[in-house]
Amino acid sequence: MNENLKWVAMWGNAVSISENRPESYAKDITLRYPVFCPFAGNKIRITFDNYCGLEAVSIARATVMVEGVFSQVSFGGSENVTIGAGQKSTSDEIDVCVKSGQTMYVSFYLEDYTQMRSSVYVQGPLSGGMYSLGDATREVEFDINRSRKTNIYYFLSNISILTGVENQAIVCYGDSITAQDWPDYLQLELRENGLNQYSVIRRATSGSRILREYSCITYESYGLKGTNRFEHEVPTDGATHVIIQQGINDIIHPVGVEVNPFRPMSDMPGLEELEAGMEWYIAKAKSYGYKVILGTLLPIEGWRTYAPFRDEFRNAFNEYMRNNHGVDGVIDFDKAVRDVRAPKAFGKSYDSGDHLHPSGKGYERMAQEALGFFLPGNIKKKRSASSMTRKERARLVIEKLKSEYPDSGCSLVYEEPWKLLISVRLAAQCTDERVNKIVPKLYEKYPTIEAIANAPLSDIEDIVNPCGLGRSKARDIKACMQMLHEVYKDIVPDSMEELLKLPGVGRKSANLIIGDVYGKPAIVTDTHCIRLSNRIGLVTDEKDPAKVEKALWKIVPPEEGNALCHRLVDHGRLICTARTAPYCDRCCLRDVCKSAK
Repeated sequence: MNENLKWVAMWGNAVSISENRPESYAKDITLRYPVFCPFAGNKIRITFDNYCGLEAVSIARATVMVEGVFSQVSFGGSENVTIGAGQKSTSDEIDVCVKSGQTMYVSFYLEDYTQMRSSVYVQGPLSGGMYSLGDATREVEFDINRSRKTNIYYFLSNISILTGVENQAIVCYGDSITAQDWPDYLQLELRENGLNQYSVIRRATSGSRILREYSCITYESYGLKGTNRFEHEVPTDGATHVIIQQGINDIIHPVGVEVNPFRPMSDMPGLEELEAGMEWYIAKAKSYGYKVILGTLLPIEGWRTYAPFRDEFRNAFNEYMRNNHGVDGVIDFDKAVRDVRAPKAFGKSYDSGDHLHPSGKGYERMAQEALGFFLPGNIKKKRSASSMTRKERARLVIEKLKSEYPDSGCSLVYEEPWKLLISVRLAAQCTDERVNKIVPKLYEKYPTIEAIANAPLSDIEDIVNPCGLGRSKARDIKACMQMLHEVYKDIVPDSMEELLKLPGVGRKSANLIIGDVYGKPAIVTDTHCIRLSNRIGLVTDEKDPAKVEKALWKIVPPEEGNALCHRLVDHGRLICTARTAPYCDRCCLRDVCKSAK
């Protein structure tokens, strides 16, 4: 392959499930679809996808037509191909010269009875096909009496072209909003503005949700849920960006079984659940090396299932997206098409009439808003630290500290769980370094839980006294070991409830055991955690450890809590110190910290 050329998708659709009808099979028909060609090239390859099919599909023959000249499509040297249920097939390379801005036509003939299940509905100024009775794969024009228009795309899912290395694809992923006009208008806007290096690849299915899908034949055609779609649809030849605009159906579909037996209110997600679904998308797209752009959800006032609580949910999800610093951009479609005087609704010229989907002008406006991200000189503006949400700030703090302190861990040295219980009690108002020097003396004289439980209190006190508060610490240690031996049979419990029953064990100590020993979600609110959480802006003027812990649980992913607290300790000792002014000039958190100077 020429080193100055690469394969880039120039056209594409998702594959979903056709609406269930008695007439679900076809025979002896030709399907033809126009394909706008944003790039020039001399080789293409075509993918047919039977992802949602329950039976194999056979394509008897397929052709490509450019300016009235046909090229045969082959698969492994054969002009026909059978695609198994759930499978896809990509053609051989087809020698066909295509100019930028041309329209190419792909035709394929279904000779025998074919289950017409893998399909998607698409509309827009560049979309819409035809079908004809009989084999019309080499007819320049279909017979008007034997053909008809269709906006349903069957099986055809992707066309890639061997083109210049500067060219790249933008994937638009979503539901019916994206299955309709705005991706086509974006392609036209890009071309009008001289941005001919981009193709727009639509991956959208009407009615689909991030978190749920229907199993009933009444609504099966509303499409697969995100975890069954995203990995199949989004990886695309030459793609560099993905625009994700989805989530509204998760919010508006559930109505209760008393209204619709297939739409229980139990399908209604919580905000955090929907955000987690979007975070999964983001992580997957990042793993493909794509820049991730989120699109806010459009107004819904007047839609048939509209309710204030749904609009509040939509607004909260939009705010999450607007404040998401884990992505490369946010296109505020909501702001672009809403009525400035009544923002719950579309602007009048932007409403299609159903109060959910935009009008043609609305879709054009969406495309114009999306175009702004790709115009030369467009740089994503970072929000200031003062305007970040706490959850957003927590996410950035976790990422930055993870990079700065990848090997952070507990600085107390211990070999067995019960020894960590002793060390953490001794560490109160004492340095970990000193504790690590003292405890070996205790274990040399009293090497087991039972031995310490039966040791004279005065002996324990003499040994641990250099750690300060020797009398009270010795008393707690002896009582704790007695309870461990007598009640828990020398096994340190792994639950907060049971750990708090042990003398001298508070929530901080219990969380350390739960996180470090048992690897369960935990947040240790020691003095460093409390001080830094307030300075950074994860909490506000809160010094009570239990309240700080509760606040952090709301914004810190459970699996990150324990490691974050260890990293806060390291950062608090080295940079964000308590006894001297913090070293803001060399702090890795200075751009997200509310107190940075």
